[in-house]
Amino acid sequence: MSDPLKAALLSYVRVFAGAALAAYIALGKTPFDLAGDDAKVVISAGVAALVVVVANAVNPRDARYGIGAPKR
Repeated sequence: MSDPLKAALLSYVRVFAGAALAAYIALGKTPFDLAGDDAKVVISAGVAALVVVVANAVNPRDARYGIGAPKR
């Protein structure tokens, strides 16, 4: 796996975790109260975090991965 791809995947994992945690906290649920619909909200927030990774990938000024990544 190439370094830019690793950087993109790691970035997505971080942003997914942050968005999912934010949605979970916003629901005001305890870990044992998380029902099916609430889990869908948390997972949907994490999936929506993909927008941040795509935005970084198409940003020519972001040198971590995507268009702005150094060519190897």
